[in-house]
Amino acid sequence: GRLVHGGATLDGNGLGVEEQEIGEVELRVSTDGSLLVVEQARVDGPLLKAATEAEIDLERREATVRALEAEVNGRAARLTQPLSLSWSEDGFALADLALDSLGGQVRGSLRRAGADWQGSLTVRAVDLRQLAGELEGHLDCDLTATGTRFEVLATVPEFAFEGHRGRLELKISQEQGGIRLDRLELEAGGALKATGVGQLPFRLDPDSGALVRLEEPDHPTRLSIRGEITDASLFVKKIVSGGLAFSIEADQQGLQASAELRKVVLDGGVELPSRTTLGLGGGADGLVLTVNSEPDGIGELNGTVRSDEPVVWTEPTTLKRAFEKGRVKGKVRINLPDLQFVARLVTQVRHLEGAAQ
Repeated sequence: GRLVHGGATLDGNGLGVEEQEIGEVELRVSTDGSLLVVEQARVDGPLLKAATEAEIDLERREATVRALEAEVNGRAARLTQPLSLSWSEDGFALADLALDSLGGQVRGSLRRAGADWQGSLTVRAVDLRQLAGELEGHLDCDLTATGTRFEVLATVPEFAFEGHRGRLELKISQEQGGIRLDRLELEAGGALKATGVGQLPFRLDPDSGALVRLEEPDHPTRLSIRGEITDASLFVKKIVSGGLAFSIEADQQGLQASAELRKVVLDGGVELPSRTTLGLGGGADGLVLTVNSEPDGIGELNGTVRSDEPVVWTEPTTLKRAFEKGRVKGKVRINLPDLQFVARLVTQVRHLEGAAQ
């Protein structure tokens, strides 16, 4: 029926849904014809604290959110100007989004008409400490989208991590041919450096938000990521010192990844061979894992493990299937001139002498 002029108030204390406590709820509304006025809607609970004021015109299918403040897990957001909404049978429009949140500003709009999407989002000076407590700095981000096409540019002009200062620039876009990694540039002083580009055989579906694999992409698949970590202890707790260089190269034929460990010392003073290279390759011929270390008096470790089950690197489940269904064979050679290496590695061993091969 048609709404008539009136009013209502709802108060609740300790309201819960499916055994999840919401907290105290307050709702005050009034009506005038097709106009529904939310004079006060408030939730005060352990997970969510929010308060809003809005006007909803059901006949014109329009709404204006005049005020909104919310806090989730200690992170707050507040509208800085009224937000406009409208809807129809085949879509909706959100305009004039302006939020102060996470120490920065968020501005944007979004429209959908049938299968057509169009939107933009601008993020400025978001405090990284509110996203990842160990990082100091500010994030800027720009997003534009039309239909299935989009472009995202995220930059951190300067950040601080464990005493190192760095920067990040990441650009990702999507066209009909799939998702493209246009640019990855990450640098953290002398501790970390990484670069990357690529064309991936995936498409982000705007309706479901799911990644869809393209069986016949318009552009050749390729991915190239290279980097170097001079102080691996910043990222792996068991490592005391040392670094590594890594690379990932992939195309339609398969993937090749490698990591070269350089003078790595583990917790407890365990020194690994000064240069140890780990490799992973996958393609139509199967999966190959390799390890090779240079002789340096500490020890040698060389080996290869293979599975003949085909691997498609864009389908992670095939990696698991390679070991479950494939014929796995391999050969590993270990040479330890001093078994004290094992005693230091396995802390339960108190004393060990000799050599092993």
